[in-house]
Amino acid sequence: QHLARQAVDRVHKAAKQREAELLEKQREEAEAAEARRVDQLKLEHREAKQRENDLKAQMDALAEELAAAQRKQEMIVKSEDKQDLEEVHHLTKRLSSALVELKAQWKRATLHTHAIRLQRKPPSKWRFTLRQSVNEDQDSSCAGIYELSPEMINDRPVYINEDAGTFLCAVQEDLWAIGRLEEL
Repeated sequence: QHLARQAVDRVHKAAKQREAELLEKQREEAEAAEARRVDQLKLEHREAKQRENDLKAQMDALAEELAAAQRKQEMIVKSEDKQDLEEVHHLTKRLSSALVELKAQWKRATLHTHAIRLQRKPPSKWRFTLRQSVNEDQDSSCAGIYELSPEMINDRPVYINEDAGTFLCAVQEDLWAIGRLEEL
């Protein structure tokens, strides 16, 4: 009976050892996967930041070109040369439109860069406060402190306000959705 108990103890000890080794292996694999994910996000962030910087440089160059065209337009107005004035007017109009489009692209690139940075390490808590709004009844439901949930929706962070029974999640780079926790 003593020998049988020792055999059972050895089997239990070996099973516990295998379970501990398996848990350690799973932990190491999870850490490695997280490290790969963070490395990929760092690469995406660098690329997004480079795109943002490139757009900013293009925007600055275009703004300089537009300023030069506007100065030329002012000089032509003084000389009253209508043909040159019309050409420069069309040029400044095209440059202005292009600058507006570049500014929009730059803003989207900036938001994308920020979104990638949040995916690397989202903040654990956010405090949402309200400003006066047309839809005050709807807006008041999202005020409060939200904590980062371990769950994500479409690879985007989810924040939960237990007190209010609501959650917030990003549905696009610059668009957030609010809902009741029962809907989550």
